[in-house]
Amino acid sequence: MDQYDAVRSGDVDVGLVHHLGGLDGLVLQPVLSTPRVAVVPRTSPLADADRLVEADVADLPWLPMAGADPRLAEWAAAGRQGGRTGPVIRRPAAIPTAVATSGRIGLHGAVAVRYCSHPEVAFVPLEGAPVDVAVATGGHDDRPVIRAVRAAAEATAGARGPGITADPIHDPGAACVLD
Repeated sequence: MDQYDAVRSGDVDVGLVHHLGGLDGLVLQPVLSTPRVAVVPRTSPLADADRLVEADVADLPWLPMAGADPRLAEWAAAGRQGGRTGPVIRRPAAIPTAVATSGRIGLHGAVAVRYCSHPEVAFVPLEGAPVDVAVATGGHDDRPVIRAVRAAAEATAGARGPGITADPIHDPGAACVLD
């Protein structure tokens, strides 16, 4: 439910987390940036939109995320006004199924089109800050395996640009490519 705390406490050695900026006790290395999308039921009038702005979704019922850092809630502000009640989502991969079964909408990164597709939902580009993903490791963990993970994350992000980007909304067959 809270990967940041799990990595910080040592319960988990490495996490792939939403990059929120600096967090005490963690080393965060950005590796992926992808546009933000609204996950809407396929039957919604919004499902066929080319792009949404926050005003389009502000009054709709949103899925609540468990254990959200205040900065994550700020990133996901599109749904604040519409309230976030109902089933609590504990991991991003559950968002499409929860949208399909609850009729509420969710927020995700565009890479979910490729990795979390669901026939009863649509992923619609939504204005706002992108999803930035980072490899998280403990700030004081200097084991060889952790150094190797950090080096791999740095090599991935630095291979040809600031990170990996993908636009699977407009090119669903596209793999993530380096900038």
